[in-house]
Amino acid sequence: MKFLGLTLLGQCAYVWAQMAGGWNPGSISDSDTINAYGKAMSLQSNFDGTSWPILCTAKINSVEQQVVSGMNYKFHVAGCVVGSLQAATRNVCTCLSTTKYVVVIYDQSWTNTHKVLNITGFVPLYVGQPWVFVSTCIASSDANSHFGGWKNHSAPCKVTINLFYKAVQNEDNYNMTNFPYICAKRIKSVDSQTVAGINYVYHIQGCEVEQITQTKKTCSCNQTSSITLSIYSAPWLNICQVTQINQETK
Repeated sequence: MKFLGLTLLGQCAYVWAQMAGGWNPGSISDSDTINAYGKAMSLQSNFDGTSWPILCTAKINSVEQQVVSGMNYKFHVAGCVVGSLQAATRNVCTCLSTTKYVVVIYDQSWTNTHKVLNITGFVPLYVGQPWVFVSTCIASSDANSHFGGWKNHSAPCKVTINLFYKAVQNEDNYNMTNFPYICAKRIKSVDSQTVAGINYVYHIQGCEVEQITQTKKTCSCNQTSSITLSIYSAPWLNICQVTQINQETK
C-alpha cells in the first residue's frame, strides 16, 4: 500500500508538471471558467486606460487554460463591440453581426482577482470566406498592438490592393461628396486601424481623373502627385467606403 501511494503521488506530480505553465484545453461547461470570464469582462477597471473594446459576447466557442499562480484563460468568443458595460451583459445583449475575438484573462479566485490581459480581434477577409487573424496581410493588428491602435506603413498586399480598387471603383462612394476620381499608379504603403471594422489610409502616387472608368489598375497619368486616400471596411456588412482623399502636389 505504501508503494501504491508513492506511485499515485508520482503520477499526480507528473500530471501537474504537464499542466503548470502550459496551455491546455478547458471546458466551457465548467461554471468556474465561465464565471471567471463574466467577472473579468464586467469590471470597468479592466478597460480604463486601455484601447480594448467592450464586448457583447454572443457565444463562447472554446477555452484554453494555463496554470500559474492562479489561472490564465484564453477564451475564443464571437461577439460585437458595444458602448458600455451595461450594454455588454451576457445573455441579454444582442449583436446584429459578430466578430471573432480571443480574450485572455487572469483569475485568482481566492484573492478575488479577475484581470483582462488582452483582447485580440479577428475579421473575415470577405463575406463567405474563412476567418483569418487580422495581422495576416491585412496588417490591422499584430501580437503587440491593441484594438484601436494604428499600424503604419505596411507594404500593400493582394487583400489591401483589392480593397482599394473595390472602393475607388464604387460610384456610391462619390455620390453626395466632392471626392475626385483617383488613378493610383503606385500604392506605396498602407496604414491600418482595427475598430468595429478596419480603417485604412493608403499612401499612393497618382492623379485625379475625370471618369470612374479611369480608376482601374491600368489607368494612366500625365503627371502624378502624392495622395492619401482613407477607406473604412466592414466586409461582413459589405461596407467598403471612401472616407477622405487628400492630395499634395509635388
